[in-house]
Amino acid sequence: MTDPKTPPTWELLDAEKASLRPFLWPTPPFASYPSTKEQTEPLICEVEGTNGIRTTVRLTFFVPEEGVAHIQIPPSRTTIPLQFSHFRSITITTPVHPSREASKDIHAELLAQRTINSYNVSLTSQTALTGLTVGHIETEFGLFLFPPVDDEGGVSRMFIPKGLIRESQIGPLIGDVLLEQNSATAEQVAEAFDKQLQMRQQKVGDVLLSQKVVSQAQLLEALDKQSKLPMIRIGEALVSMGFVTQDQLKEALSQQDKDR
Repeated sequence: MTDPKTPPTWELLDAEKASLRPFLWPTPPFASYPSTKEQTEPLICEVEGTNGIRTTVRLTFFVPEEGVAHIQIPPSRTTIPLQFSHFRSITITTPVHPSREASKDIHAELLAQRTINSYNVSLTSQTALTGLTVGHIETEFGLFLFPPVDDEGGVSRMFIPKGLIRESQIGPLIGDVLLEQNSATAEQVAEAFDKQLQMRQQKVGDVLLSQKVVSQAQLLEALDKQSKLPMIRIGEALVSMGFVTQDQLKEALSQQDKDR
């Protein structure tokens, strides 16, 4: 039985919302767009669930530091908390346009510059979000994109939670740019890609070998020991055999991370 002294859930949510500070929604990082403003009223948004289904909602509060968006699903006025882990993206559909004041500035042509790039965001669910964006902003909470919606510079505001992002690519790949500029051949780009891939796959033992910390014979001996004790790593085997110190191992692991 519900305790009559305990407020209903909707009252608790309303009390919680009342204590929240309005979120400052980012705008494209170009001078012609207005600065960020506090959200003072519900915003019409489109939420894409983790199943790919899109739903139109009203966003009442956005609290990234808590990983939650408070939404209403029309026609209901009941506010429910939506965890960041429960959606791929949330997009404010009301467009933001460049400021008209910027067009009157003596540097209007310079201020009007805004770059439209492609984006490809790979998610942990092995799916990807792709499209065009007028700039982007990365935060500790996630990625803000600004898909263009008209020919006048209008953009929507899209947010993808950081916890769902595996990797992201904003703008063309450097290899594609080099090909377009005739700065490199397809064969050279392919060779560079293969070399980069090899570096990403470089093992700790290879790093230590390239740095001449261990010899080829020592590495082979350590690998033989590791094969007999599969629960230990090659670095641990090298340390246990006295071929490298803990500091040298840490340095190699650091170098391995840089090469990835």
